[in-house]
Amino acid sequence: MLTADRSLDFKLNTDPIGNSVELLVAATAKIYHGAFVGIDATGFAKPYDNATPATTLAGGDRIVGVAAYAADNTSGIDGDKTVKVMISGAFDHVITGLVAADVGTPIYASDDGTLTKVALGNAFVGWVERFVSAGLGTVRLQGLESGGPMIHRTSAAIDCDAANEAMLIHPTENQNGLLLLWAGAIVTEVFAGATEDQGIVTLQDTDGTTLGATFTASNAAADVVNDIIAPLANKVAIGAATGSLLVIVPAGKGVKAKVTQLTSGAGAAGAMKVIAIAIPIA
Repeated sequence: MLTADRSLDFKLNTDPIGNSVELLVAATAKIYHGAFVGIDATGFAKPYDNATPATTLAGGDRIVGVAAYAADNTSGIDGDKTVKVMISGAFDHVITGLVAADVGTPIYASDDGTLTKVALGNAFVGWVERFVSAGLGTVRLQGLESGGPMIHRTSAAIDCDAANEAMLIHPTENQNGLLLLWAGAIVTEVFAGATEDQGIVTLQDTDGTTLGATFTASNAAADVVNDIIAPLANKVAIGAATGSLLVIVPAGKGVKAKVTQLTSGAGAAGAMKVIAIAIPIA
């Protein structure tokens, strides 16, 4: 976590002006200059934290941008102070293990001052736009400006031989409800264990309610990397029969993919990525 201000100089050659917004700061929050800014369930800005609220969210807060200035509301209530947040642009940042082949790789934050290639348990920030040197890259920020009429997300690779879940759509992105259009999965690690019909991932809202799509890595032959996994009990809109009920994600709830049955037995293994497409109802 940050303990002092820092400067993240946005690249003038890619964003001559850049975009920023003024956000209200949460009670008792202190946001340092250059911090990754999260937004809490009630809409107030705070330093990004990947641990809260840990009971329902895989990755904690939603990241909305980078603090252009410091804002200290440690003695105030919600909204007493404002913070200017950069919501678009590109900046250089240290990323452990970054190599030249990582250009185009999605990047995540593990706290308000640290970036990583590890997605599970962290929040999406943007993509590597340019390799600068070993462990240093230019990151293209995808903040509040990324909002639009359609949301399409791909999870991290979800290991199915351990209790895991990954956030696809954060609750703060769902103000009025979402229509889930489509969901699918792809094998990223060959499945193995006592039986083949193991390693089940279920699409859920952040209350744990199933959203009509369960992914089971099972086919007539051995699974291979890049196998497509079609959802079982599929009720999503694309390909649904006339008269089928659509899957609605209630307002204020996010979408996550959770392992609901583990692979087990000798050599238990397997992982998949889940993809979901949704549009706001209003």
